[in-house]
Amino acid sequence: MIMSNLDDFIPGPKIKYQACSCALSPSRLPDLNYALNPYIGCSHNCAYCYAPDILKIDRNVWNDVKVKSGISKMLSKELKTKRGIIGLGTVTDPYQPIESVVCNTKQCLLEISKEDLPVSLLTKSDLALRDLKIYSDLTRVEIGFSIATDDEHSKFFEKNVPLPSKRLAAAKEFADVGLDVYVLIGPVINGITDKSDNLISDIVDSGIKRVMIDKLNLRTGLSETLERILPGSSVNSDKASNLIKFRCKSAGIKVEDVF
Repeated sequence: MIMSNLDDFIPGPKIKYQACSCALSPSRLPDLNYALNPYIGCSHNCAYCYAPDILKIDRNVWNDVKVKSGISKMLSKELKTKRGIIGLGTVTDPYQPIESVVCNTKQCLLEISKEDLPVSLLTKSDLALRDLKIYSDLTRVEIGFSIATDDEHSKFFEKNVPLPSKRLAAAKEFADVGLDVYVLIGPVINGITDKSDNLISDIVDSGIKRVMIDKLNLRTGLSETLERILPGSSVNSDKASNLIKFRCKSAGIKVEDVF
């Protein structure tokens, strides 16, 4: 496929390319040895995204996605010496819309599958189902779907993301084939996540038995952004998080804190 006209396929921000100099970077997240991020930036445009602050990238250009060209070839070389658990999508979503055309994530997964290394995925997209067979063939894999709201409120905070109901349906398909699947409820948005009455029951109906809770981290500029969307949403979310934990435990769902 000719990749010079990707903007004709993917609406929204301009797509750029950057040669990949390193595929795997050491991860500071618990239980992960390496981070693998096939793209720089993310077109999902989530109002609460913390990734640009971590990477010190201007939030105004975070949606201008850069494709890491040659990342699967670089990964193949690095996997000859690097072993451990690979976190897929720690500061970008590996299944954002551009992946449906470029397939960086899929090509990386194929390289990982040759070595049968453990993978931990976190995504907001049901596009991950495309690669269900690859994940199923891995000996150790963990699949996580991030959900912060119900369908009704998602459009206010996650402009370009598949609806939570689609994510839960995808999570169920992964769970149905016996994979280790969890839902990351987060970030917990005060007055939204805790008011999503059907969220926990929908998780139960999907057959997911494990939930992680991620409290809202109000990094630079996030308070103002969230307050413009919904006044009061940037308030400390400890109380809301505790309420969600209680509901999950009452429903028989195992609850873990992200950190």
